[in-house]
Amino acid sequence: MLLRLTSLFVSPLFLAASFSPALAQSTAQNVPVATGETFLIWGHVAATGKPLAGAAVSLWRQPLAQPNSDNVTATTRTDRDGKYQLKAPAGDYFIAAKADGFVDVIENEPLLKSLRRVRVTEGAWPQTVDFELVPAASLEGTVTDDEGKPVFLTPIWVMPDGLPTASIPFRYFPAIRTDGLGRYRITGLPAGRYRLAAGDLAPVWDTSFGRSPHRRTFYPDAADQMQAKVIEISAGAEIKQVDINMGPVLKTFTVKVRLLADRDSQIPPYLDFILEAFYQGQRAATVKPRAASITNGEIVIPNVPVGEYVIHVWSLDRPLQPNGCAQIVNSKLLGRSNRFEVIDKDVAFDLHITIPIKP
Repeated sequence: MLLRLTSLFVSPLFLAASFSPALAQSTAQNVPVATGETFLIWGHVAATGKPLAGAAVSLWRQPLAQPNSDNVTATTRTDRDGKYQLKAPAGDYFIAAKADGFVDVIENEPLLKSLRRVRVTEGAWPQTVDFELVPAASLEGTVTDDEGKPVFLTPIWVMPDGLPTASIPFRYFPAIRTDGLGRYRITGLPAGRYRLAAGDLAPVWDTSFGRSPHRRTFYPDAADQMQAKVIEISAGAEIKQVDINMGPVLKTFTVKVRLLADRDSQIPPYLDFILEAFYQGQRAATVKPRAASITNGEIVIPNVPVGEYVIHVWSLDRPLQPNGCAQIVNSKLLGRSNRFEVIDKDVAFDLHITIPIKP
């Protein structure tokens, strides 16, 4: 409900005619009176049909669908009856309610009961802004290899049933990885049907950071999404022992690329490169493997898992720092390879690069 704060008296009879008797009784006794261009927003937050005390309600300016330190106008918490009140000047806002143990809103998902658009103007009165929060579910389990050893620091992906297998990204929550014992726990899930996967789309992510590579695996042990077991989740459910077997460690190979400069030019003294990985024709990762090197015009990348790749090479104004970072002032892309495959053996090829002509 939006109410301009003026010296106007609002009678309980009018409120009772506009809203439910319970809301009219509570709000008619607590409507502040003020002057200026400030408006009052009020409402209720409930869960499973009961008032929810202590829920956080935030109001922030559009167009960003998530609050941040710059766009939040007002915040409050519900009282023991689940009621809240906020003050705001005229404008277009998002308003959302959230509480521990309940589903947080995800923009562009069907479940938007906890996110509303609000236009705060005098003409928008009267309007009620109530929320019904949904209890969140959780999943937990362990990820192991074919020998029963834990697979640590591997990402866990949660996908609504029916989402295309190559969708990027397709997980609900960022930075969900197994711990040192291969365990994971996912909280805040809305009710629904899901498929669960462990591992990156491009296993080269693992080798780039010194970890053993595994194929991306769907629960319980499928390489293909269509063979994955669908997990049924009800509101507030706690599902345990959703364990995934990722199978054996993948074999890796070495990629060697000899750089050939055009016009018999000299290879620049300072070079860098990246390895771009693909999954089912889509870009899945761009990495700079730690163990890779580039010396005497030759790039050597060890521990490359099976997959499709492209190499990009550019010149630098100065050498790389010991940590592998570059202080780049005027970098120039010199060339990129055609897409190549690593299948069952080492790969070697020449890459012609174009050296810029000095003015």
